[in-house]
Amino acid sequence: MEKLNSVQLAGLHESFRRALPAMEKVYKEFGLELVITCALDGLHSAGSVHYYGKAVDIRSRDPEGTQLTTETKNRIAEKLRVALGCCFDVVVEKDHIHVEVNY
Repeated sequence: MEKLNSVQLAGLHESFRRALPAMEKVYKEFGLELVITCALDGLHSAGSVHYYGKAVDIRSRDPEGTQLTTETKNRIAEKLRVALGCCFDVVVEKDHIHVEVNY
């Protein structure tokens, strides 16, 4: 797993301790590296769970930097949903995949 240098992981909800390895495993199944692009940092809507350490955004590009197809992002998201269970929501966004604690 990689995170961008500016990404703040300190304060991330404890549920991510088990979730991140599962997320990494899903990404590896697609031949991709799990890269966290945003956690407690960045600008989000008012009340965003990012500010409470309950969400991360993950890269949805291939190693060459090309955005993954919608189909591929949806397949990754579905595998993430299965791997993480009902305690997490997984949302496919235009330029990333958003994963948040669901309680």
